[in-house]
Parts: sequence; C-alpha cells; structure tokens
Amino acid sequence: MIKRLQGNFTLSLIFHVFQVNGSSYYDWHNRPKLPSLKKAKELSAVKAIHAESNRSAGARTI
Repeated sequence: MIKRLQGNFTLSLIFHVFQVNGSSYYDWHNRPKLPSLKKAKELSAVKAIHAESNRSAGARTI
C-alpha cells in the first residue's frame, strides 16, 4: 500500500497517517525476501537430524 501511495504523498506523511515508524518500514522493506540457499540447507539438515533422533535431539546435541 505504501508503494502505491508513494507517487502522490511523501513517505513522512504516509508514515504519520498510518502511524508507522520510518525505521521499521525501511527494516521491513530492506529485509531479504526469501531465506538464502545456505540457510535453507542448514534448516533442512537440522530438521533431518531432529527427526532421526525421534525428536529428542535439542540445540546442544544438534
């Protein structure tokens, strides 16, 4: 919604009207859209190890 309004209004006015902190918007806007391939592989490996341990392995073990 903010992108659509940006053409007609300043960002500071939009933030004020919607009571959005500018730094929060930019943090969200600049956040990676998808997890990296490396993170996806790591998560997959952790889930596999956890499943192999009959869901008993915790953070220290993995």
